[in-house]
Amino acid sequence: MKLRTFVYLLILFLLPSSALAVGMSGTTYEIPFDSINIGGGDFSSSPNFKMSDTMGEAGTGFSNSANYQMNLAGYRQKDIVALLTLVLDTNSLDLGQLRPSENATGSITATVTTNAANGYDLFIKESQSLTSGGDTIPDYSGTIATPTSWSGTGFGFTLISGTGLDIKWGSGSNYAGIPTSSTLAHTKPGLLLTPDDTQFGFRLELYSQATGTYTNVVTFTALPNL
Repeated sequence: MKLRTFVYLLILFLLPSSALAVGMSGTTYEIPFDSINIGGGDFSSSPNFKMSDTMGEAGTGFSNSANYQMNLAGYRQKDIVALLTLVLDTNSLDLGQLRPSENATGSITATVTTNAANGYDLFIKESQSLTSGGDTIPDYSGTIATPTSWSGTGFGFTLISGTGLDIKWGSGSNYAGIPTSSTLAHTKPGLLLTPDDTQFGFRLELYSQATGTYTNVVTFTALPNL
């Protein structure tokens, strides 16, 4: 995906006043004013820069129909690749040892850096329910669309903090089960000036469960909004 920006080059020619009075003339014609409308086309460069320029063209805006689309006629466009990095503060989360009717919590912070003009989307999914051999721990009953205040048992997550955090998460008090397909959990709109943190909270609560070491893989995905 690419982020488009535009660079304009203005070259001003200062001419003597007499040269502006009559641009060109002959025995059969007269052009009162000249207009320089073409130029550029080649690269200008030095050890420190490289530039492809356009001079004098004035077309702007988008033109389109059912059969074509033309972007900013008259000016060159420069495509800049959208950059994004996603870093987690830990690659694993150990919720320790639990007995029936006990609960355990933990958190992971996802830090996103991007130059995308409209921020980014953050997605989450799990490989499976927490599993040990043939035994599983069910996911919490709340959903990402409608997270709920914790009630019951299972394994779930919430969003504790983040820029522009949706009110439905209750700043970490409402939970959802983790789906097995990548699902949007958080959107950060607008251009980022600094790395942006989103803190995910996890909770596990048991009623009765076979002993064992239960594991799964949770995947976070961030995509830029151009």
